[in-house]
Amino acid sequence: MWLLPESPRWLISKGKEKQLKIDVEKMARVNKKDIPNLEMYRDKSEDKNGKASFLDLLRPRQILVRSMVMFFNWFVTNMCFYGLTSSASVLLDDIYINYTLVILVEIPAHFVCVFLLSRWGRRPLFGACQLLAGISCIIAGLINNNSLNWLKIVMALLGKFGASGSFAIVFVYTAELFPTEIRSTAVGASSTCARLGGILAPTVAALSTVWKPLPLLILGGGAAIGGILVLFFLPETLGTKLPENMEEAINLGKKQPKPKGNVYS
Repeated sequence: MWLLPESPRWLISKGKEKQLKIDVEKMARVNKKDIPNLEMYRDKSEDKNGKASFLDLLRPRQILVRSMVMFFNWFVTNMCFYGLTSSASVLLDDIYINYTLVILVEIPAHFVCVFLLSRWGRRPLFGACQLLAGISCIIAGLINNNSLNWLKIVMALLGKFGASGSFAIVFVYTAELFPTEIRSTAVGASSTCARLGGILAPTVAALSTVWKPLPLLILGGGAAIGGILVLFFLPETLGTKLPENMEEAINLGKKQPKPKGNVYS
């Protein structure tokens, strides 16, 4: 309430000129930028409050594909993350050490992703984390030799590392893939898919009673498919400005002039 400013776009759409001027002047002062011409932003702002809906995530085709890929990836990321946490008891004889290991591995995963996100890019890093989680889980599931139990533990922890990294990236990447009018709808719908994955995670973990490798194979297979879909069907968003309309969102990843810095940078 005291530290974060209101969204300038929301202030423009609501005609709150006085608060808009105060916030923008503060942004310019902090970022050592010139105060922008607010009329330019008013002209570009399309007040679509109440008009955008979930159906806008399903059209045109490029946005539909993007939505389906992200829905699936949120689902498998959440399922893999919590499924591996639920399966922690199979790593070692001591459940407390198991749980500690799968939780501690999240810390370096987040630091690595924060470091690489603006250097390597969103798509390759997200895809790599999903593939790491997928392949590691599949390998761990296929190891049934007791003498190789240490390798199974390492692979399972690598899987949790990848799943944690995916969790750190997916929120940022989703917000950058969709235009302003449906951005919050996209994140909300994707988050709903993630909760479905979380609901299924304990059930998947319990499938070890049917066949011991089955949980890790399901979790790993889903994450690996998600990573492949990311690398083949999603554009890179690193270094591009947030799309304000559907046309800009569709053109993401295509060559276009680099936007000049402004007060919001």
